Amino acid sequence: MLTELLQTIKQAAVSAVEDKKPSEPHVGVVVGVSPLSIRIGDRLEVFGNRLVVVEGLTFSVGDRVLMLSFPGGQRFAVLGRTGGRS
Repeated sequence: MLTELLQTIKQAAVSAVEDKKPSEPHVGVVVGVSPLSIRIGDRLEVFGNRLVVVEGLTFSVGDRVLMLSFPGGQRFAVLGRTGGRS
């Protein structure tokens, strides 16, 4: 699992350098689990192929998650739960 996390972070970092646009960290709230759907802020909800999830992570509705946006902000790596619930 740690290897996949490091690979995801590395991929986001390489993309950011190539595009010269930094990746940004985000905290989201899980609003659906099948399919996984995460709300970022008040307006943005992401799901489907816009989410890259580290293998082995499980979620419940209300979990707060740490995410990293890929350059351009269209895809997000879900790195793990923050421990809080919303």
